[in-house]
Formats: sequence, structure tokens, C-alpha cells
Amino acid sequence: MTLQIPTQKKLPFWEFLKILKWLAVFNFKISPFCTVAGVLLRVLLDLRSFFGAFIFAKLLDKIVVIVNTGSSFYDIFPWLYIFFFYSMLMIGINSMNNYVQFVMQARANWKSREFLYKQIYSLGIQTLENPEIVNKTQRAREIIG
Repeated sequence: MTLQIPTQKKLPFWEFLKILKWLAVFNFKISPFCTVAGVLLRVLLDLRSFFGAFIFAKLLDKIVVIVNTGSSFYDIFPWLYIFFFYSMLMIGINSMNNYVQFVMQARANWKSREFLYKQIYSLGIQTLENPEIVNKTQRAREIIG
């Protein structure tokens, strides 16, 4: 006896883009400021490795120059300060991003229930008597929590 796993229908690319657009609009309706801030902070965090690698490479170059020329060890301090302050800046940006995500999640939990109730109310009583619609709304309530 073999277990048969049902195959799922693949989501077309254009349908995926429509869902992505709907999610972006939904998030923007929840909190425009948090949506924009979240995108900008995420971009900065994604660029973190690039700028960190650049500063680290400059620091290594300075170390090589000091070793080869016998310069003063204190010449490395400006790049160490830059690296330190850059790391502190990235920690701050990461903390802001975590806070924005927390606010968005809290608001989404509240707004999604409100959105569901408005949609159900707009369907009307005759539509809600359809068993298929009742099943879908019940599943939506279970997913939302």
C-alpha cells in the first residue's frame, strides 16, 4: 500500500504578483509609516554586508601598509572607529526594524479580523447561507485566530 500525496496546482506568476500587490496594499492600509520604514530599514540591513566588507577591506589594507612600511600603529585607529560606529549603527537599525515588524504584526492581527468581519458583513445573509461560503469563512476565522 503506497501513500499518495496529492499534487498541488502551481500558482501562476501573474497570480503571485496580484497576491503580492494585495499584501503590499493591505500592509500600507494598516500603517503607511511602518510599511515604508520597514522597506527602507530592510534595504539598509540587506546592504549591511556590502558596506561592512568594504570597511573591513580598508582596515586590512591599512594594516598591510603599516606592516610593510613600519608606520605608526595609530594610523589604524580611524578605520577601527569607523568600523565600530558602523557596527553600532547597524545594531540600532536592526533594533528599529524589529520594532517596526512588531508594530506591523500587532496591527495586522487586529486589522485582519476587522477586515474579515467587514467582508462577511458585505456578503449579505443569502450568500452566507451557502455551505461553501460558510466553510470558507470558518476556515478564514480559524487561520486568523
